[in-house]
Amino acid sequence: MKILALDTTGKQAGAAIVDEYIAIGEIMINAKSGPKAWHHSEILMPAVERLFALSGQELADMDYIAYTAGPGSFTGIRIGAATALGLARSINKPAVAVPTLDSLAYNMLGMIGHGETNHDAHVLEGVVVPMMDARRGQVYAAIYRFGQLGELERITDYFAAPISEVMDRVGELSTHAVLLGDGADAYKPEIIAVAPGVTFAPANNNRQRPSSIGLCAMHQVSNMAVDSTGKLATQPELIYIRDPQIKPTATL
Repeated sequence: MKILALDTTGKQAGAAIVDEYIAIGEIMINAKSGPKAWHHSEILMPAVERLFALSGQELADMDYIAYTAGPGSFTGIRIGAATALGLARSINKPAVAVPTLDSLAYNMLGMIGHGETNHDAHVLEGVVVPMMDARRGQVYAAIYRFGQLGELERITDYFAAPISEVMDRVGELSTHAVLLGDGADAYKPEIIAVAPGVTFAPANNNRQRPSSIGLCAMHQVSNMAVDSTGKLATQPELIYIRDPQIKPTATL
């Protein structure tokens, strides 16, 4: 099973090809990191085309096209979803909507769990808390646990809140937390002031990664609903936790 995964919900944009549980290739660019601030629309398709060219894969080889459905940049969400749906329809394959916070949590897959011991290794007790900078003094967040077999369990809703409220909720659920995402970076001093024992994910895992989106989509596919024709649904699914500052007028 091959999945082309796209992400445009944060400051970075990128694409990956995942085959079962192997990442064939991944391209990710932080649009704000250089002298020119790139738009997601300027990065995404060149990244996809380059990824196919370098990997020797073709769009027709893909079984699914995955995209991050939000939360995140309102414009970015729609660019990624529209691109994914267009590519999926062009090869008559399903598109898979992946919640952005779920995919970000998947960066920590296998690194943290319920705190029980098996014959092979100790599994650290704690929670994973992906945070995306929502501006206006808030972050988008959700809280997760991973089980012994690596399964992902979201134990809160997706929400937007000030960092103080997020850390209060984390403290109610666990004495140990791994934080990641640009929201965690944006409020790092405030977090350390109230929770000095938290762990921050390393640089290679603290942003959305298209390969993690592909892995998350793999896990979703087996549970996806089918429509009356027996085909996987291909309707866009966008997650807006709070209303955009400028209401979109067009539909995908």
